[in-house]
Amino acid sequence: MKQRSCQHVGTAATVAVLLLLATTLTHAIINGTLDGNLHPNVGVVISEVDGQKFSPCSGNLIAPTVFVGAAHCLEFIKLVGGTQVWVSFASHVDADVNFIEVSNLDTSTLIPGTLHPNPAFDAHAPDPNDVAVITFETPVVGITPAVLPTPGLLDELGQQNGLKDQLFTVVGYGVNQRIEGGGGKTYLRDLSRRFATSGLNSLTPALLRLSTNSTQGFGEPHAADSGGGIFLGGVESNTLVAIVGLRGSPGYYQAYRLDTASARAFLASFVTLPN
Repeated sequence: MKQRSCQHVGTAATVAVLLLLATTLTHAIINGTLDGNLHPNVGVVISEVDGQKFSPCSGNLIAPTVFVGAAHCLEFIKLVGGTQVWVSFASHVDADVNFIEVSNLDTSTLIPGTLHPNPAFDAHAPDPNDVAVITFETPVVGITPAVLPTPGLLDELGQQNGLKDQLFTVVGYGVNQRIEGGGGKTYLRDLSRRFATSGLNSLTPALLRLSTNSTQGFGEPHAADSGGGIFLGGVESNTLVAIVGLRGSPGYYQAYRLDTASARAFLASFVTLPN
């Protein structure tokens, strides 16, 4: 998605734009399991337009004052006129939710942050640079940040064993149930953190494509999981190798790799990276 401007419009029209773009741009976990406190460093993003709060995506604490998410989601927040952004690390955020529109929100867990979009983001490029950051003025305490990967980690593992049997754990706060029938699909979301397992579909220089094959017990990210964590291995892993990306296709979804030179070049301005 190229950088665009957005005229200030009324709340109803703005929410309509939010719903349309969220359906197009973001991905939530279908066939997921309630996370509880397994991944406390995965949080949910909240923003506001015309007094209406909305929650378009997820993300991950990678340092006490640094939260990494998807560039397309943070650009989306700017596009629709969101200026303030908050993050909650609660396993369940108490609110009334209509897809991404949020009301009656318990604000006690919200941490204010500052958006840092990625100027290199280009949704149509082979390497979309789909990584951006939110920073906090005050360090988050009591939560161990996720561990970022070493350079080219997925390539190294692919050369060793092809990643054929490698499992990944995806974590986010997006849509958790899809109901089909009655002339259409209904998507349910409750702002709870969930996780699911995925297996490899394919690996590109910038993207990790993960299988959504439900017969193998794999989950499927959907709306508002964008930016959510992709951890290497099972639920016990804290190595964040990718984040849920911009789009998927039947049978797989895309994750943006964090072990590439371009991702590391952007993140190096905010955190000390492993070598």
